[in-house]
Amino acid sequence: MNNPGGGRNSSDKPPGYIFGRPTEYRSEYCQEIVDFMSDGAALCEFAKHIDVNMDTIYQWAKVHPDFSEAKKKAMTFCEAWWSAAGRQGMRTSGPFNASTWIFNMKARFKWQDQVNVEMKAEVVNEDKKDQRLNEVIAILQSEFKK
Repeated sequence: MNNPGGGRNSSDKPPGYIFGRPTEYRSEYCQEIVDFMSDGAALCEFAKHIDVNMDTIYQWAKVHPDFSEAKKKAMTFCEAWWSAAGRQGMRTSGPFNASTWIFNMKARFKWQDQVNVEMKAEVVNEDKKDQRLNEVIAILQSEFKK
């Protein structure tokens, strides 16, 4: 059968035919990503290593639960490597660029400075709350009538 686009219809394909380009995914990538990132390598470095783009990595994680878990594990191992590098750097007398390390951790692993916020609230009884609410409504109504 011909269609207006000039291609073949799906009815022309044999049963079980898989449409689209074959995936480059291999189950071995599950262990490979963990091993590769365990020394602090970034996810994009792994993508380069296996010659795919980042969208492919993210798609594989969506489609293959085993790869998704391996990717999560690899990211954890990567962060642990960088965390250990920071601890080691603080203990040595050699050069350690703490600012670069901190920036790296914030950028790669969403680390952030701790912000302490103190909040105080006043508890008022319902009568006072209703009275104040009525006062505010009256003020707003008078403002809109002007």
